[in-house]
Amino acid sequence: MEASVRQAPFDWRDSSVERPLVDPDWKSKPKYSEEEFWNMAYVDLGKRYGLNDIREAK
Repeated sequence: MEASVRQAPFDWRDSSVERPLVDPDWKSKPKYSEEEFWNMAYVDLGKRYGLNDIREAK
Protein backbone atom coordinates (compact mmCIF):
# COMPACT_ATOMS: atom_id res chain seq x y z
CA MET A 1 0.00 0.00 0.00
CA GLU A 2 1.61 3.23 -1.18
CA ALA A 3 0.34 6.53 0.12
CA SER A 4 1.28 9.69 -1.67
CA VAL A 5 3.19 12.14 0.45
CA ARG A 6 2.12 15.74 0.17
CA GLN A 7 4.69 18.32 1.14
CA ALA A 8 3.65 21.62 2.62
CA PRO A 9 4.98 24.78 0.96
CA PHE A 10 8.54 25.45 2.08
CA ASP A 11 8.94 28.15 4.74
CA TRP A 12 11.99 30.18 3.61
CA ARG A 13 12.11 32.07 6.94
CA ASP A 14 12.88 28.92 8.92
CA SER A 15 16.67 28.66 8.97
CA SER A 16 16.78 25.57 11.18
CA VAL A 17 16.24 23.21 8.25
CA GLU A 18 18.26 22.73 5.10
CA ARG A 19 16.83 24.73 2.21
CA PRO A 20 16.59 23.46 -1.35
CA LEU A 21 19.12 24.99 -3.73
CA VAL A 22 16.40 26.16 -6.14
CA ASP A 23 13.05 27.58 -5.05
CA PRO A 24 10.48 24.89 -5.93
CA ASP A 25 8.08 27.59 -7.15
CA TRP A 26 10.63 29.31 -9.44
CA LYS A 27 8.42 29.26 -12.53
CA SER A 28 5.89 31.66 -11.01
CA LYS A 29 8.54 34.25 -10.00
CA PRO A 30 9.14 37.36 -12.13
CA LYS A 31 11.83 37.09 -14.77
CA TYR A 32 14.44 39.78 -15.47
CA SER A 33 17.01 40.35 -18.17
CA GLU A 34 20.66 40.36 -17.17
CA GLU A 35 20.80 44.15 -17.50
CA GLU A 36 17.69 44.60 -15.30
CA PHE A 37 19.13 42.25 -12.69
CA TRP A 38 22.43 44.14 -12.44
CA ASN A 39 20.69 47.51 -12.32
CA MET A 40 18.56 46.29 -9.40
CA ALA A 41 21.67 44.87 -7.70
CA TYR A 42 23.59 48.16 -8.07
CA VAL A 43 20.64 50.14 -6.69
CA ASP A 44 20.23 47.76 -3.74
CA LEU A 45 23.95 47.84 -2.92
CA GLY A 46 23.99 51.63 -3.21
CA LYS A 47 21.10 51.96 -0.75
CA ARG A 48 23.05 49.91 1.76
CA TYR A 49 25.76 52.59 1.61
CA GLY A 50 23.40 55.58 1.62
CA LEU A 51 23.48 56.20 -2.15
CA ASN A 52 20.80 55.92 -4.82
CA ASP A 53 23.07 53.65 -6.87
CA ILE A 54 26.52 52.20 -6.06
CA ARG A 55 27.76 53.50 -9.41
CA GLU A 56 27.50 57.03 -7.93
CA ALA A 57 30.39 56.27 -5.54
CA LYS A 58 33.72 57.63 -6.70
